[in-house]
Amino acid sequence: MPAARFDEILIFVFRLMMGWVFLDSGIWQILDSNFSAAAFLRETKIFHDFFVWFAAPAMIGYTDVLVKWGNLLVGISLFCGLLTRLGGIVAILLLAAYHLVHVDFPYFLTDRHFNFILDYHLVYIAIIVYLIGRRAGHVWGLDRIIEQSPFFKRYPGVRVLMS
Repeated sequence: MPAARFDEILIFVFRLMMGWVFLDSGIWQILDSNFSAAAFLRETKIFHDFFVWFAAPAMIGYTDVLVKWGNLLVGISLFCGLLTRLGGIVAILLLAAYHLVHVDFPYFLTDRHFNFILDYHLVYIAIIVYLIGRRAGHVWGLDRIIEQSPFFKRYPGVRVLMS
């Protein structure tokens, strides 16, 4: 198999896998009537004051909507290859926040359930950075098709949202 074809397949598979991770999470959170990010955010160790602000009674409704729908929309974006750059940036922000909520500096070395140096959130971020850099939405995705539409030809500045 030629290297270029292998690269396309790898990009496509990574995009589908990362899309499914977010899509599954978003669907589960939306369907679960008891879902709330409040308990998760209140358990933060570092940056506690910052994260607990999002769990405050006045903010938690907005936070929950952003988490649920953010995960779902990122999943759709990556899975379909639609506005992949924008979806990837949102995914990186969500994953970075999820990672920081888990960090218990300087005790991260004693917690065998979490590895501060490298955990799955950071691996996912690396994959998404790769997907953005490789213009993953143009590999068997809707970004390539939509970019050819008259709208994007008329407003080329909007293309920055696509991979």
